[in-house]
Amino acid sequence: MKRSLVTYVTGMSDGSVTATAGAMVGGDGFIFPGVAPEADGEQTSDGQPWSHHRTLRFTGSVSFAGHSGMLRLMIAEPWLEQDPSAHGVWHLTITDPYDPGQRLSFAQVAGFDPDGAALSCTLSADGADLFMAGPYESGTPLDLPRIRAND
Repeated sequence: MKRSLVTYVTGMSDGSVTATAGAMVGGDGFIFPGVAPEADGEQTSDGQPWSHHRTLRFTGSVSFAGHSGMLRLMIAEPWLEQDPSAHGVWHLTITDPYDPGQRLSFAQVAGFDPDGAALSCTLSADGADLFMAGPYESGTPLDLPRIRAND
């Protein structure tokens, strides 16, 4: 997400940013709890680092609301899915708010450093559509996600 969006929404007289279902609003952004690969049925070997998995699933949601209900955006159940045709590229998908049971490509992440910080993250065309011709278009740089092990 973009810190500027969070600042904009929380600065509205009726704006709110709400985390539910295990997600949290942290000082540096949002925290979504991970789902262990074994719990979601992905085949894995014990001891493999997160980067060896094809899909990293997270749970919870963060909702943005304001403008007397005219602004409503939900980021729910984010997943990072490796692009099989492009080494090091991941797609950040979310539950599609308009098509239950489907996933929407929200952003593209181009690689992670050894500590789990993304090297770049840009809004996808489908992600930009959620802003309904707003200030964020496809290719807009987003704040960099970071993968970290549970403490």
